[in-house]
Amino acid sequence: MDETGGMEDAALARLATEDEGAFEQLVSRYKDRVFRLCLSIVGDSGLAEDMAQEAFVRVHLNLARYDARHKFSAWLFRIAANVSATCLQRRRRERAVIALRPVVPLAAPDTQDRAALAVPALTQALAAIPERHRQVLTMRVCEGLTCREIGEILDMTPNAVSVAIYKAKQAIAEKMGAGHGMRRDPVAL
Repeated sequence: MDETGGMEDAALARLATEDEGAFEQLVSRYKDRVFRLCLSIVGDSGLAEDMAQEAFVRVHLNLARYDARHKFSAWLFRIAANVSATCLQRRRRERAVIALRPVVPLAAPDTQDRAALAVPALTQALAAIPERHRQVLTMRVCEGLTCREIGEILDMTPNAVSVAIYKAKQAIAEKMGAGHGMRRDPVAL
């Protein structure tokens, strides 16, 4: 274990402005979570890797501007979300239409078949909901962040985050429908 092994993120971020080893430790702590966030926004693992790397480059370049009164993870996730959203907007402008592979349900599927159909259907439903709803739902469900933390990252009130999460769940439930073995109750998602 090196000398930064047990440091809090804020102290490590301050040290990372001068010590590459400290910055590498921050990257190691957060690379998987940043990747998952980027993936939830851009929907492509290769592009998500690029966006995660770009987020860490921007963090490194702006470490001196980090305000230690706020959680480092919230600052990092906000940068990653912004980088990914900007990339997605750029790509949408470049492409007029994004074609999603349709899910063709089987006649009278059994439980395993229904579960197998639900994964691509869920992916398709997630891709079809508004970007902000996808972001808040991913941060809440996959990353386990609180509404307050998500609000800090996305510059929203905790109440607005709660509403966006509910609307995201509701939209996914409607898109998934009963044909994939999903209940229509958005709270159950």
